[in-house]
Amino acid sequence: MVAKAAAVNLVPCVLELGGKSPCVVDSSANVTWAAKKMLNGKLGNYGQTCIAPDYILCHESKKDALMKEIKDHFKEGYRDSASTKGKAIN
Repeated sequence: MVAKAAAVNLVPCVLELGGKSPCVVDSSANVTWAAKKMLNGKLGNYGQTCIAPDYILCHESKKDALMKEIKDHFKEGYRDSASTKGKAIN
């Protein structure tokens, strides 16, 4: 409908039709590597990419380790944000 309305008015448009992007973590996964890659994919461009991970399908045996790694990598990447909140950054 959007493309049709744009065409009638000769207005160029691009439609982003990204779908859902799961991350699959099986029993043989290296959770440290997986967590880093997931965060890079999700947080790159503030998560506004069509291939940003939307959800995780994780083998039960890796769940706890993966969650710990995700939390650790997130804290590492954003460790200064709490201390600079509301302050100018030079």
